[in-house]
Amino acid sequence: MLHQHPIARASIHPRKSTPKLNHRLSPLTRSFAAVCCIDPRMLPLLHGRRVVLVDDVISSGQSIMAGLSLLKQCGIRPVAIVAAMLQTSRHVEALAAFDADIAACMHACFATPLLLRGPDGLWRAA
Repeated sequence: MLHQHPIARASIHPRKSTPKLNHRLSPLTRSFAAVCCIDPRMLPLLHGRRVVLVDDVISSGQSIMAGLSLLKQCGIRPVAIVAAMLQTSRHVEALAAFDADIAACMHACFATPLLLRGPDGLWRAA
């Protein structure tokens, strides 16, 4: 058992066993599905607030769509989506289908195009 030692049992934080609201991501290249979750006790802190959804890299849009779906289930609409990098523009169509206005609220530090290797071995924008 993981928490058999008395110190381990005493150090368990009560939030660790709280049920969470989950939204599963469909697996793309991994053999498992990632889970996006919110602790239900945090919902009162989010309602009526300006929420920003943050991701490191947005490529296909799967992780952002999972976050948006979960927030929508909770009755929360983010005022912005922020990422360090937008990798290609594959996410735009999925976001527009989810919410036509949400794509206008997306901000990133920089964007990169889809790169394809040419016959000379160099990478170029598709």
